[in-house]
Amino acid sequence: LQDLEKTTSDYFLKVPPASVLEFVLSTKIILVEGPSEYILFEQFYKNTTGKSLDVDGVHVLAIRGLSFKRYLDVAKITKSKVAVITDNDGNYQKNCIEKYKDYTMDNIKVFFEKDDSKRTFEYCLFYENTEACEAKFQNDPLNYMLENKTESALKLSHLSDIKAPNYIKRAIEWINE
Repeated sequence: LQDLEKTTSDYFLKVPPASVLEFVLSTKIILVEGPSEYILFEQFYKNTTGKSLDVDGVHVLAIRGLSFKRYLDVAKITKSKVAVITDNDGNYQKNCIEKYKDYTMDNIKVFFEKDDSKRTFEYCLFYENTEACEAKFQNDPLNYMLENKTESALKLSHLSDIKAPNYIKRAIEWINE
């Protein structure tokens, strides 16, 4: 990893070593933006593949969207297969395609919702699981989910039939190709 740019290597000197070590030692990695996606990911994976992450040797790391490029710089060197799952924040062209144009490689792929009106994971989760969300969060469920992201993910994590948004399903399928 001595080939990393100094700003990237300096960044990794400041982050918890466990996540960096897990990333470097893994061959199949899915990076998610935050705790909500991370909390629900095991169930999404199981519902999509019928297997667990461990069985397929897939590691999921929640690293915050601003750090994705740092990890992708490492993936360029290690050649690990990395799927990035990110929000479009209302403009998928700018925030998902243009932002990651320097990371278009066989071992790296960015997955996102192409409908700009579904700005964040919570929108996508709600529209994929409307009935379940309305049952769990009666009054204005989408607003509740947006204001209580981690708490709503925890409450939904107990549902065995929770459906992954389409872009997350595509990431799961790609990581196993």
